[in-house]
Amino acid sequence: MMVLHYLPSLTGVERAVTDAVFLSLTVFPSLYFFVLKPMKLHIAQRYSAEAEKDRLIKELKKALDEVKTLRGIVPICAWCKSVRDDEGYWQDVEVYMEAHTNAEFTHGICPDCVQKVEL
Repeated sequence: MMVLHYLPSLTGVERAVTDAVFLSLTVFPSLYFFVLKPMKLHIAQRYSAEAEKDRLIKELKKALDEVKTLRGIVPICAWCKSVRDDEGYWQDVEVYMEAHTNAEFTHGICPDCVQKVEL
C-alpha cells in the first residue's frame, strides 16, 4: 500500500500486520456503510412488502369467499316469474335468488298493485 512507503523499513510479518490493520480501519467500515447497511435496509423493505402482500392476499381470499353472484343466463317464466334451476325444476324467484346469492327478500305491495287489488 502507499502508506507503507512512508514507514521505515519493515519485515515481512510487520508489513503484513500493518497492511491488515490499515485494511481493517479503512476498507471494512466503507464496505459496511456503502454495501452491507443499504443491503440490510433493502432486505427489511422486502420483508415488509412481502408481509403486506400476504395480508392483502388473505383479505382478497376472504372477500372472494364472501362473494356469491349469479352469472350467465337465468331462465325465467315470462308469466309467473318462476326460475328454472340447473336440475330443471321451477322455483319462485325469491327462493332461487336466496339460494344463489346473499340476497334476502322482504315483501311489500307496489302502488300499482295496491290499486289493482282495491278494484
